[in-house]
Amino acid sequence: MLAVGLAPLHAEVVRVPVSDELAYWTVLAGPTLSVVDDIDAHLRHLRFGRACEESTTKTYAGHLKRFLVWREGRGLTWTDAAFQLATYVMHVRTSPRETSGRGQGCCPEEATLVPALAAIHGFYLYLADLGHVEAAAITALFTTVPAETGHGTVLVRPRIRVDGRPSRASARPPAATHEEFTRVLQAADTARDRCMVAIMACCALRVGQLVSLKREDIHFVPAGRTLPGCSYLQGPHLHLRKRGGHPKGAAN
Repeated sequence: MLAVGLAPLHAEVVRVPVSDELAYWTVLAGPTLSVVDDIDAHLRHLRFGRACEESTTKTYAGHLKRFLVWREGRGLTWTDAAFQLATYVMHVRTSPRETSGRGQGCCPEEATLVPALAAIHGFYLYLADLGHVEAAAITALFTTVPAETGHGTVLVRPRIRVDGRPSRASARPPAATHEEFTRVLQAADTARDRCMVAIMACCALRVGQLVSLKREDIHFVPAGRTLPGCSYLQGPHLHLRKRGGHPKGAAN
């Protein structure tokens, strides 16, 4: 039987610095904002055991915090919550965003539910590996088949899935038109801004990749020639290098 009338759990997502460049995000909950051990261990494992980006742990921490608050508000165990995942997804779908920013006051799009389910499914697999959740929870979350060896089962796919791709009716053009690009380029006030717009248009970089570029990453060399330490022969090019230590944990 589900408990009703429980006080909402207070929970927060916080950044945990481990060194000058390494950090991960975790979840604190309860009256004293204590670390949620299982979630914290999972997020640390993602960051340092699976080499996921810090930004990934931040995203997953947010989704797991919301799932935790929902679970606690209904008095469910982790196993019980696995059987109620469809109810949680409906809750998320019909709950307008309360935090400030783009989409405030609106219900989330399907694309938002994709990382939310990925975070929850991954968390349950981690709990199962450690024996911290009943096998029934995994059966409730995933379609399984017997292993060929006859021992154990093989996970096939999650039972609850969403399609994050935009529908044909709502899909936007995949890129700016030539006229739109020209207007953006003309609106740029400085040579730096024009260079940034041109690089993004020609190389299809993410914003984090663009702002992490340094002068030594861009090689203006003719085809057939190389620079010391670079063997690329096909002409002008740039190098995308993974750099840690972003002040907001972004993946460069």
